[in-house]
Amino acid sequence: MKRMNWNQMKSNAIQEKSFWVSAKEEIFESPDLFTRLMATFGQKKVTKKAVEVEKPQKKVKELKVLDSKSAQNLSIFLGTLKVPYAQVKTMILGVTDDMDESLINNLLKQLPEQEMISAVSEYKKQYDDLVEAEQFLCTISEIKRLHPRLQHIRFIRQFDEMVSDIKPDIVAVTAACQDIMKSNKFKKFLELVLLIGNYMNSGSRNAQTLAFDISYLTKV
Repeated sequence: MKRMNWNQMKSNAIQEKSFWVSAKEEIFESPDLFTRLMATFGQKKVTKKAVEVEKPQKKVKELKVLDSKSAQNLSIFLGTLKVPYAQVKTMILGVTDDMDESLINNLLKQLPEQEMISAVSEYKKQYDDLVEAEQFLCTISEIKRLHPRLQHIRFIRQFDEMVSDIKPDIVAVTAACQDIMKSNKFKKFLELVLLIGNYMNSGSRNAQTLAFDISYLTKV
C-alpha cells in the first residue's frame, strides 16, 4: 500500500476551535471503500528495468619498461610541458631558444637512464599501445647521446652567467699579477730567495740554480 507522506500535527498544536477537533472521519468507513483503496494503491506497478547496453571497455595500456612511479612523474612533467613529443625532439636537436635552462633541468631530472630509453625504443612498432611516458621516450630515443647533449646545452645556457659571476675574480687576479710583475720589491725578494737557496744548496744537485718555480714561495 502506498503511503501519504504528510506532516502530522501534534495534539498540543491543535487549537480548540480548529476543524480537526470536531472531525469525524469514521463516518466514511466501509468495507467497499477499503477494498477499492487496496485494489488501487495496494499493488506495486512493475516497471521494466531498462536494458543497459554494455559499453566496450577502453583498453588499458600497460607499462612495457618503466616502473609506475617513473612513468607517473614523467607524465606529470609532460602534462605541464604541453608540447608535442616530436617538437621536443626538434628543440633538442636544433638547440632552439625554447630549450631554456628550466626545461633542460627538468628533462635531465625526469629522463631515465639511456639503457632504459633504448629498451623502450624496442617497442616502436607498438607505439599506439604504449603509455604516454613511454611514447615520449620512444620519440626522443633516436637522439644520440641524449644525456650528454642536454648537459652540453645546459652549459651553453649557463656560460654567460658563469663568466659574469667569475669575471670580477678574473679581473682582480689579472690586476694582481700585473702589479706583481711591475713590483721592484717583489723582484728583489725573489733575488734574495734565489741567493739564499743557492747558498743553502751548495754541494747538492740544486746548487747554482738560475731560477725556481715561485709556487715554492708558499713554503718559505
